[in-house]
Amino acid sequence: MKKTKNKIALIITIALATLAIGTAFYIKSTQDKANQGKTEQQILQEEEAKANLDPKKDNEAYYRQQNGATEQQTGRANVNITSLGQDASMVYAAAMVDGQTSGTCTLVMTKAGSPRATGQAPLKLITSYYACQVEISKSSLAKGEWEAKIEFSSDKAKGVSDTQKITVN
Repeated sequence: MKKTKNKIALIITIALATLAIGTAFYIKSTQDKANQGKTEQQILQEEEAKANLDPKKDNEAYYRQQNGATEQQTGRANVNITSLGQDASMVYAAAMVDGQTSGTCTLVMTKAGSPRATGQAPLKLITSYYACQVEISKSSLAKGEWEAKIEFSSDKAKGVSDTQKITVN
């Protein structure tokens, strides 16, 4: 009698496991068929639409841009260097400027015993936020450690980023 109960329990367990595995494979194959021929971008867009997400509005850059109004009213702009680097011929810096839609960014580089070096670029719309990328030719910079900052100015606001260091080689 005990062996019969064990066999029945084993058969039920195997049946349930088979049912669970079969269901999982069915769901997976159904999803694969529904997504067949679609790019990952299309699938992501469909998932965002189902979740009522707007990728242009549901990100930090958009939030910072919209909430920069208080800085616009006070005449101050919040400037953040997002990258600072170099290649064989140029030093470049990129920055986001919160709450601003137009203006000029100036990359200012200083080094003890060397003349100050600057480069300018306009603030531009980059997908859903405003940013600038400024370059300075390495031919105008002595080798060694420099301090870099980005100064922003427009007719409505001004701002300066924190200083970052870069070793020009």
